[in-house]
Amino acid sequence: MLNIRNGPYTEVQGESRYSQVWQETAFSVTNKIKHTCLQNKINEKHLKAIFKALGKGKPESLSLLLLQGFEKEFSHISKGMWKSNYNVLYPK
Repeated sequence: MLNIRNGPYTEVQGESRYSQVWQETAFSVTNKIKHTCLQNKINEKHLKAIFKALGKGKPESLSLLLLQGFEKEFSHISKGMWKSNYNVLYPK
């Protein structure tokens, strides 16, 4: 949406914004996990081990599983657009 509002898409602008959004999201999720662990008296290392196992030790696999988990949130029309981004997985 940012690129639509601000004029033509440029790769540099897209890459920079993508990186910024990824960092902000990762920070937010990490904080949420820490808060949930403290609130529910869960060992953070154990929860991380569960996530690692879900992704079979591959962050890209976990990323895809998480994306697929949100499919039910979208209508039939927008679900196709959501799925088209499955090639944008956990950055290396």
